[in-house]
Amino acid sequence: GGGRSGGGRRRHRRSNNGARTSAYDPGDAYVQSKIALRQLSWAAADQFAQSYDAISVHACHPGELATLEMQELNLSDGLYTPAQAAAVPSFLAADQRLDSIGTGPYYWSSRMRLKECDYMAQSDRYTALWQSCEALTGLHVL
Repeated sequence: GGGRSGGGRRRHRRSNNGARTSAYDPGDAYVQSKIALRQLSWAAADQFAQSYDAISVHACHPGELATLEMQELNLSDGLYTPAQAAAVPSFLAADQRLDSIGTGPYYWSSRMRLKECDYMAQSDRYTALWQSCEALTGLHVL
């Protein structure tokens, strides 16, 4: 997903050094974390494709889930059950047809369709994110 999920206007403030900063928005943080996970998946796909033929990496969005909270708010119509949402990662973990597809696709919902994502084309950004994670953790996968 993308866009602002927190709603309302963004509040800005000035830090001690005069720089403009934004108030923390948990909706924005959630969306940004999901984008980062997708980008790290593509970075891993690139990294492993260079060294390991037997490893493929795929990103997925299992679908919007009808959680208990969504049901209590009467917002769960048309959303996936946990079993339906589990279909995508289960497919990616077990289906041998993926061997012929290669590494890196992004799968959307239980319909198992490949989906283009704007962030897939930003290899310079997802590579930089991968390198930042390596630098921050001191861990190097390859």
